[in-house]
Amino acid sequence: MESREIFWNISQIGWLYALTFIAFLLLFYGCYDHVKFWGTGRKTGGGPPLRLRWKSFLSLALFQRGILKRAYPGIMHLFIFWGIIVLFIGTVLLAIEHDFLKPIFSYSFIRGNFYKVYSFFLDLFGLLAVIGTVMMLMRKYLFPEYRGVRGRPDTLAVWSLFFVLVTGFLVESARIRGTGAEEPFSPIGYVLSALLPRLFDAESLQLFHEVLWWIHLVLALILIAMIPYTKLFHIIAGSFLTLSDPKVKKGILSPVFSEPLRLEPDRLTRLSRLQLLSLAACTQCGRCEEVCPVVSDQSLLSPRRVMDGLRRELQRSNNHLGFLQNGAFLAGFWECLACRLCEEECPISLKVAEKIVDVRRHQVMALSQFPAELRSVFRNVETFGDPFGEGKYAREDWIQGEAVKRRLRNRNGCLVWIGCQSAFHERNKKVAWAFTKLLDVLSIDYFLLGKEEVCCGDLARRTGNEYLFRDSVLKNIDTFRRYGVQKIVTLCPHCFHVMKEEYPHWGGHYEVLHYTELMAEVIQQGKVPFSKSLDKKTVYHDSCYLGRYHDLYREPRSVLNHVLMDGLMEMEKNRGSSVCCGAGGGNFWTRGNTGERINATRLEEVCDKGAQIICTSCPYCLVMFEEAIRNQERQGLVAMDLAELLDLVKPSGTEK
Repeated sequence: MESREIFWNISQIGWLYALTFIAFLLLFYGCYDHVKFWGTGRKTGGGPPLRLRWKSFLSLALFQRGILKRAYPGIMHLFIFWGIIVLFIGTVLLAIEHDFLKPIFSYSFIRGNFYKVYSFFLDLFGLLAVIGTVMMLMRKYLFPEYRGVRGRPDTLAVWSLFFVLVTGFLVESARIRGTGAEEPFSPIGYVLSALLPRLFDAESLQLFHEVLWWIHLVLALILIAMIPYTKLFHIIAGSFLTLSDPKVKKGILSPVFSEPLRLEPDRLTRLSRLQLLSLAACTQCGRCEEVCPVVSDQSLLSPRRVMDGLRRELQRSNNHLGFLQNGAFLAGFWECLACRLCEEECPISLKVAEKIVDVRRHQVMALSQFPAELRSVFRNVETFGDPFGEGKYAREDWIQGEAVKRRLRNRNGCLVWIGCQSAFHERNKKVAWAFTKLLDVLSIDYFLLGKEEVCCGDLARRTGNEYLFRDSVLKNIDTFRRYGVQKIVTLCPHCFHVMKEEYPHWGGHYEVLHYTELMAEVIQQGKVPFSKSLDKKTVYHDSCYLGRYHDLYREPRSVLNHVLMDGLMEMEKNRGSSVCCGAGGGNFWTRGNTGERINATRLEEVCDKGAQIICTSCPYCLVMFEEAIRNQERQGLVAMDLAELLDLVKPSGTEK
């Protein structure tokens, strides 16, 4: 058989067009409602090149790379998604032929070999969609901890999809049996058609086909009409989002000031159009909630609830942050560590931390409402240029020896940015001292700013105080200009990120390296006099700002493997899945018991590996692990910075 009769056994076809018109009217009205809401958002100019947008769309939307990180839900979603896509394309092709090409041009293309291939692929992908839907229903009812399908609308949508698919196969089988066609290239319908003679005679078979055809049609149109009003809308919103916001660079906060003294219009009161689009793209799958280190029975924060709560509250307030009234909901925003673990786990990499910081900005800059602990921190940064309140003349107290003192402001080589933590915190002063000794051993030219440094601004920015961030950035950029700074090497990943990615908005364009990059480069060039002499079981903790923000996983490991006799041990959660130490997002300064709970949990993982040294390359992580070791009275375990480990193994007599 070269083709088939499209409306075999079906009369009153006019109802099909009427019902289809109503379904698509509801679909377009719902989509219009969403677009109208997105229109209340701030405009964001520019954007990445079209090539990167299409790459993001193909990778995340069409090929489902993000959701395939986990096998079961990835396969389930892939089967459903591509099943729906292929069935939709097949229906569109059928409509084009029947309603346009045949009546206007008397032309038909769904026939012959093309019809056989067409029918086979529709059956194949329809079967995959059924399998995926069954997998989703099994996950919902057999695994109570699964949170992907929530509430009646979501459940109704999944069951509707299941019955649309099943009735479609049954209608096909009844047509094949009723027409007596031989269609082995429609394998599912063909197999099912062999069972029908046992259940129906010829007359009842036609009735069965007609009734089921209308049921299938109505269910399919209901499903189409439901799309804008249920979680199914993420198919549309997510596709547009991946095409509009390809996440070329990670963790960069959008600016508040268009000029040093000029706030962008509505910047503190409204989210942007892309941010509103991303709220609609969220499926509430709960992956973010599963990995967030803050989430617990006592926590007010949940990335999933942040996305859902913001969507609901902003729809109610027409996208005005001033109308966020839920006190407990807002309090949870201050528990966020800005570690981006939730964003890495999200199938389409939704920017959760960015929205949390925007709410913090509104709370701090518009309402002056923020945790009491931050008042003194903000005052210290504003008055003394550092969150410790020590002042600029204490910035050089860590320096020992005339050799390093001669490096102060001498303009030779690259700038080594010490940062507030390494300049003022007693534990991290040792790291600054160890690193400068290493540079002297390696004969690398560098200079220090000492008392000319002020806070890089990351703390102020992540806690929502853009006024303070702006002032810190402009002071540092002016200092860099006076000293002719072109290349900066930082000890702190937070300083590294903000100078590399967020200073350029203010005109600060520099080559910025974290010191682990510099050490890895020197080792690669064969200039390091160190050997594999450290005989200690060592694990490495990936800091958030080096790892998830900049994908710097190889560099610190290459350095460690160069000096460890038995190589580096890896924790179960490493690289992109590494858990925050508990100090990020300003929580080093505001922590109640959140930070202590998180660093204690991370330390348990270290102890499970039987490690003697936990190595990190972030001053915040180092302090948090030292506190956890002290609080738990862990014997035989020490926390060290990578620079300190290198200082331990340098050959004797190499210091200058």
